Amino acid sequence: MTNKTESHIKQKYRLFLQHGITSSKDVSGVYGRTPNDSITDLYVVSSDREKEVISQGYGFEKNEIIITGLPRFDDVIKERRNIVKKIKNRHKILVMPTWRPGLSTYSDEKFIETAYYKEFQQLINNEEVKTLVEEKGYQIAFYLHRNFQGFKHLFTSECVDILSEQDHNVKDLLAEYQVLVTDYSSVGLDFALMHKKVVYFRPENILGDDFISESADLLPGDVVNNQQELISQFHNTTMPKKYKSNLDKLYKYADRKACARIAKNMISYFKLTD
Repeated sequence: MTNKTESHIKQKYRLFLQHGITSSKDVSGVYGRTPNDSITDLYVVSSDREKEVISQGYGFEKNEIIITGLPRFDDVIKERRNIVKKIKNRHKILVMPTWRPGLSTYSDEKFIETAYYKEFQQLINNEEVKTLVEEKGYQIAFYLHRNFQGFKHLFTSECVDILSEQDHNVKDLLAEYQVLVTDYSSVGLDFALMHKKVVYFRPENILGDDFISESADLLPGDVVNNQQELISQFHNTTMPKKYKSNLDKLYKYADRKACARIAKNMISYFKLTD
């Protein structure tokens, strides 16, 4: 970015929408305010808990953080009944872990020696997973974060589909599958807002330095720590009722008015009225 462009941007009102909910992953190094710069004037969040996280660790005052929900979730909430009806009894499971900043520059040779690689490579070749696919008709897919797609060729399986970002987009994948397995990616809430089952797979040896431990009641799904516990979750593919009722702690407004709330807050904060 040139100095001229940067100066031009700083003269404008700025609103940060985020691409997901800030919860289990520390992104303050990317989205936090520094003494010399700020990425935004107003910071959009989705719950009281998230507002507290941003005000305590990201350098923003509480009046600069607005609880509105995210615009893209307006469509998710609108379509979720149709989505759930469409995928009922499909037994389609999507494994979608997030990336690890410390591993992204590794060579192939170094990456295959990591606990991250070994754990997921073993999972997609697990004999119980193979049985579910071959004998029970399950469809299971593995999709790496875009920052790890360069390592996709290192993962192999005869029973699990290894998906490429060239052929699939995240929005369609989240709509198509009935169960999501992630570690601490923000896509967990996207999926849960569709009233679909999320399972958090968190073996201790694969948690990155950016992982933030949080209370289990602030997650929309069960946390499991090993492959046996994870695979046992696959036998029931519907979202437990307790997690549906838990969603308001993570996403305050169960409506389709995030866009309207954001516009109202912008008009008020930036004094945009005539």
